[in-house]
Amino acid sequence: MAKIRPHVAYLGLLVLVFLAELEVVDGQMKPARPNTQVDLSSFGFSGLSPLNRFRERFNLSLNFIGSNHLLFTFNAYSAQVLLERRLDCASTNACHIVRAIVIDLRNSEVTAETDWYLYDYRRYLWSLGYGRFLLRRSNSIFLVGPDLQEKLLYSSPDELLWSGITADRKQLILESRVQANTNTEQHEQDQSKVKIEFRDEDSLGVLKTFTAPAVCEMKALRPVPTPLVTNLGWERSARVG
Repeated sequence: MAKIRPHVAYLGLLVLVFLAELEVVDGQMKPARPNTQVDLSSFGFSGLSPLNRFRERFNLSLNFIGSNHLLFTFNAYSAQVLLERRLDCASTNACHIVRAIVIDLRNSEVTAETDWYLYDYRRYLWSLGYGRFLLRRSNSIFLVGPDLQEKLLYSSPDELLWSGITADRKQLILESRVQANTNTEQHEQDQSKVKIEFRDEDSLGVLKTFTAPAVCEMKALRPVPTPLVTNLGWERSARVG
């Protein structure tokens, strides 16, 4: 299975929103001129450090909410501000703050904003469409709307090693370590195995479960519409899968 890299090679301080398809200029396909430019530095984003651009970390995300709004999240770490370490943040965690803001593209005004206290740098956000998102905080999954209010959907009793959603956005994929077996020999065989569950997004019922020898980073098997980051900005018509 292909590995999806969480970083982007470059993201400037301007987001260019493309509302048109590619256009032909001098016989070559080039992006159409953007209808909207948003200066992200006005929201406290100072760009990714050279080191973070190539780390296996999720430091930011961009998702459209309808036609006129954009959800922008980014690591709000500042060298000048010390992070308040919570009691539930273990020494093995990589606790940090991610700032989330919803921007009205028509006037660049913020319609909702909040800070998320996260415990690792794995992927934390998935779009379900229609302004709904899944937020992962440690081993819990929350439903988030355009107002950024959270509703707890599921809390795993085990550590989540990997999380994701299916291509149709109707199922959660949750991976955790196989539970210890009382049989010593069997426990030694199972301790490195991973349990993979597919749960219905609405009922959270288990639809399918199986084990794997290691963590599997799933990839969508069929195309789904999604914004795509380029060295110029974001393009609405991109598809992945």
